Amino acid sequence: AMATAHSSVAEPLLPPTAARRGTLRRMRPLAAVAVPAMGVLLGFAVPAVAPTEYFCPDWAHQASMILGWTYFLAWSVSFYPQAVLNWERRSVVGLSLDFTALNVVGFACYSVFNVGMYFW
Repeated sequence: AMATAHSSVAEPLLPPTAARRGTLRRMRPLAAVAVPAMGVLLGFAVPAVAPTEYFCPDWAHQASMILGWTYFLAWSVSFYPQAVLNWERRSVVGLSLDFTALNVVGFACYSVFNVGMYFW
């Protein structure tokens, strides 16, 4: 039988080459330092806007800003390891379409919630 370019048999998933192996491992220490550092920087740099009826000591409000920015950055960075792993493996095996779709829906709902809390 002659082999065709488009075979119905899946090729085995090959491990990443030695040059690409360990990208995530090398990025962990950087992320562990950069994310909290950027959270603190943004927590102090971005002006805090609060309703006039909101009473909170300045230190608590500043801590809330720092924690909020750190959470946002950690949450954002948390999606990169899957993308890097997919790139290294040259495959999306293990990536769920449900996970992706539900994240889009969840982020949209959370954004509407935050805009509503801020402006209404």
